[in-house]
Amino acid sequence: MKYNIKYSVFQDYIKKCWEGLKEEQILDIIEETYLYNGYKVTNLHKTDRRHEDGIDILVEKKEKNLGIQFKIKPKKGDIEQLKKLLQHSDKERLYIYINSPTKPFKKELDKNIDKLNVWDASQFSDFLILNDSSSYLCLLLSSHPLIQIFNKVYSILISNRKKIMTNSSLSTGEIHSLWNLKDNAVKIKIPLMFIYAKWNNILRTKTEYNKDEYKQILNEVFLELDIAYRISRDKLLSSFYELEEIYPHILGKLWELCSKRTGWGEYTHTIEKLDSKDKQEMYINSCGFAHLMI
Repeated sequence: MKYNIKYSVFQDYIKKCWEGLKEEQILDIIEETYLYNGYKVTNLHKTDRRHEDGIDILVEKKEKNLGIQFKIKPKKGDIEQLKKLLQHSDKERLYIYINSPTKPFKKELDKNIDKLNVWDASQFSDFLILNDSSSYLCLLLSSHPLIQIFNKVYSILISNRKKIMTNSSLSTGEIHSLWNLKDNAVKIKIPLMFIYAKWNNILRTKTEYNKDEYKQILNEVFLELDIAYRISRDKLLSSFYELEEIYPHILGKLWELCSKRTGWGEYTHTIEKLDSKDKQEMYINSCGFAHLMI
């Protein structure tokens, strides 16, 4: 099946959202998406790499028998694996990639283009959106610069969450920094509250799920996030950098207070359970904040 959604806004994000992920992680999302849609899925790349024979993921449902091969960026050294996939003449064959193949691989792919389906990053994105991949939606949202600001803010909070506030009252400098932080938080909050109120009212009136309409809604949401980012830019992040440099104990107190708030406890407690900074950063940058939004 060919997927081709016309994006006007978030086309730039459909490659960026995969940055930092390994092929195994992306294959897990492919597996998850087909499973969610009622297919029997065998992730051979994960369970039986020695005998995958050109097929990373095997998808089955009634008469459908699909072999999938995936590469972030296909290179000359991947041609042999492509040839193995092509040998499965009893199956429908699909090749997916994110970044454009090298010239030698592209030449081999073009030579066999009538023997398999090929999805680039755009068609892969279409498939994931139309088949309700929440993991992909989280990654897509997390790649937006406005959401990345929040991710960086949380990284600052996490790095300073153990700092202890010993003084019982605030100095003039601390009050000024917090007031500046409040002003910059409002600059982000107001447009985001507008986006939330608008789409909450629209979506509550929907009586049925229309996938074509869903694509358009995503487009408009990303357009509005772009506008919100142009209004606020990096001012909130700059305020947090200032606190980290001069008054890190305030950030420790903020983390303590956030941990007690309904809706944030799950997030802060998850962070505390992760046993390394790398794991905490991965949770934040992949889906942490986006899960809160969804």
